[in-house]
Amino acid sequence: MESVMSTAPLESGAPAPGIPGTPLHELLRPAPAIASRTALIDAATGRRWTHQELSDLALASAAAFRRAGVAPGERVLLDPPNGVGFVTGLLGLLTAGTVVSPVVHGTPGPELARRSEAIGARRTLTGDGGRLSAPRPAPASGRGGGPAAKDPPADLALLPWSSGTTGSPKPVALTHRNLVAGLLQLSAAQPLSPDDVLLGVLPFSHVFGLQYVLNHALFTGASVVLLPRWDAAAALDAVDTHGVTLLHAVPTMVHDLAERAASDHRRPHSLHQVLSGGAPLPAGAAIRCEQALGVPVDGAYGLTEANTSHFVRRGGPRRAGSSGYPVPGTEYRVVPPGGTAEEAVEDTVNGTGGGRRRTGELLLRGPQVADGFLGPDGRLVRIADAEGWLATGDLVEVDDDGCLRVVDRLKDIIKCRGHQVSPSEVEAVLRDHPAVLDAVLVAVDHPRDGERPVARVVLTPGTRLTPRLATALQDFVTERLAPHNRPHRITGIPAVERTASGKPLRRLHRSPGPAPEGSGGVPEPPDLTGRTVLVTGGSRGLGRALAEDFLRHGARVAITGRDPATLAEARTALAALGEVRAAAVDSADHRALCELAARLETDGFAVDTLVCNSGVAGPSGPAWENDPEQWWATQEANLRGTFLPCHVFLPTVIEGHGRIIAVASHAGHHRWPHMSAYSVSKAAVIKFTENLAAELRHHGVAVFAYHPGLLTIGMAAAHFTSRPAPGSWDARIQRWYLDEHAAGRTVTTGRSTRGALLLAAGACDHLSGSYLTPDHPALSEGPRPTEEKRHDE
Repeated sequence: MESVMSTAPLESGAPAPGIPGTPLHELLRPAPAIASRTALIDAATGRRWTHQELSDLALASAAAFRRAGVAPGERVLLDPPNGVGFVTGLLGLLTAGTVVSPVVHGTPGPELARRSEAIGARRTLTGDGGRLSAPRPAPASGRGGGPAAKDPPADLALLPWSSGTTGSPKPVALTHRNLVAGLLQLSAAQPLSPDDVLLGVLPFSHVFGLQYVLNHALFTGASVVLLPRWDAAAALDAVDTHGVTLLHAVPTMVHDLAERAASDHRRPHSLHQVLSGGAPLPAGAAIRCEQALGVPVDGAYGLTEANTSHFVRRGGPRRAGSSGYPVPGTEYRVVPPGGTAEEAVEDTVNGTGGGRRRTGELLLRGPQVADGFLGPDGRLVRIADAEGWLATGDLVEVDDDGCLRVVDRLKDIIKCRGHQVSPSEVEAVLRDHPAVLDAVLVAVDHPRDGERPVARVVLTPGTRLTPRLATALQDFVTERLAPHNRPHRITGIPAVERTASGKPLRRLHRSPGPAPEGSGGVPEPPDLTGRTVLVTGGSRGLGRALAEDFLRHGARVAITGRDPATLAEARTALAALGEVRAAAVDSADHRALCELAARLETDGFAVDTLVCNSGVAGPSGPAWENDPEQWWATQEANLRGTFLPCHVFLPTVIEGHGRIIAVASHAGHHRWPHMSAYSVSKAAVIKFTENLAAELRHHGVAVFAYHPGLLTIGMAAAHFTSRPAPGSWDARIQRWYLDEHAAGRTVTTGRSTRGALLLAAGACDHLSGSYLTPDHPALSEGPRPTEEKRHDE
């Protein structure tokens, strides 16, 4: 292959715009020509605010903050959702001279406390209306530091948080000059007019939503339609109702838009472009969305440390799968991974277009690039080198005209037998298969090869990962990928767990499922065809996930739940996957369970596999402080709610030579002080299954106490959004959970449900009566993850 060497920096080809010394909030004050134009539109209510009204509200907020004692240079967390409260809070705080640190709305109290301590913030602005918390005591100083630290710049404006996908989130120090430069560079590359309307669904707490959507619209006089949460149907409604011209999204949103637009046959007439960032946009997903919407769907590239970088211009040159071209004034170099700006990579011939291409790590330099992040001692830790070059950590391909394509994060690259495997490349190929909705490639340690790539796929509704389909998927990738890039195994999961910006959380998908001998590395999923499964508490959380997976693997499923509305919604969704029944029944109600058993038998739906999943968390705190009625009600719900379904459905389970899976907990296997009601009830469930297994030994029925792991759904999901009273036992338990989650000790839903499916399929019948987890060797291969930390440590 022909190649030449070059050491010259590759530049955007367009000079940087002039950058005034104006602070960001002053730059965003409306000029007379746009003051009366609409700035914000609430999609839910239709209420509108003009640019002048926002400016007046921001100035009033600034005066109120000063009266409350907010001092120039003070650091304040900004917590409101996307809305007028966020906008006036941000501009008001900047006008008052503070340094603002936006956080995702609904961040739990313990996480807010950690971030406050990290940046030395004493106040938080919360709520839709912008409530300013009372000042907290000044945090301790003098921690950490390092030789690269220096005092932060005087014009420090924002402290947004890096994504934290490869470590703890860090507060990136963006100055007024960084932000003003990025905004002017963005506007020079993609001019907006007051007639443009943008959809404001990306969180304004993230730089993509803040700069590309909110600040860009405020600067140019355009309008932003506020959508409180992502919903593809609501987004398309907002586009049609308000004439949205530009829609900024992340790849998961692009996928949802394509699905919804195709199913509803909707083609919005006002929309000019969908611009996707936050993570690489697969070319196949972009094409499907373009075909469904009838508008260009393009990519953008950026990172928190460089608030604007590359994107495809509206109406400009396009290249499939690319992230477009650099904004004016951005220099970049492509170097060997880990290399410096003085090093260079070879130009190679682009096999598709005949031009030149460079592949390597991307380095950026420009006025929009931050110098560093705020260290634990309050000083600046540099991330750019002495010449201002920022190593992005991204493996890219850059064509000779400057068009960029992100190949992968260097830290995500899998090294197998000396080869480098790019997960995003393999994932893009898998997503092109008609049976695959989504995919994630992870590395599994291997004693000889170092690492091996394993693919997890999310299949289309109603599709099961049978041995035949698994082989077909392997054949599909074999035809399209080099041998070292092909997944060693392919397994099914309910969903790919991702960050808010769409990046896959690969560490949560690393633990592989079992593969039978002779399968050639392709696991044979449990075939439960002919089985009839009852899942108590099956309308939400883990119960619903179990019901979905049982249906996907061929079983018929009945679910129970206490809330008729939630149950009805679950039944409708599950019906797309297979044959399902649903009943509003309390698992602790003996008569209702008997009536249900009779109805199911009459309907030809006799249960042979029972999953006792329903339960409650119970009260927290010392046992002597618990309400006695609540404490005992926990035993009723968790123990009686396990015993009674077994008592009622055992005749048909015995007749069908089935299995019983009682959802247990580590809290019952060990202990959980200050959650004694829950711990005692689960300990009783474990002992009940031991005794029941012994009693059923000669009846051909296996019984298991199954701890599904520390999950992120169901009862655990509340820990991400609740705001318990500071210092309460609920707050302490929430803090423990979030620490466990941050340390990587939570378990993916798919890994948890797979263990239950294998139990139902007979993988552990020889262990009847045992307490099992997804990490048991009979349910999982490979190294065990870090053990759960004891609740009382």
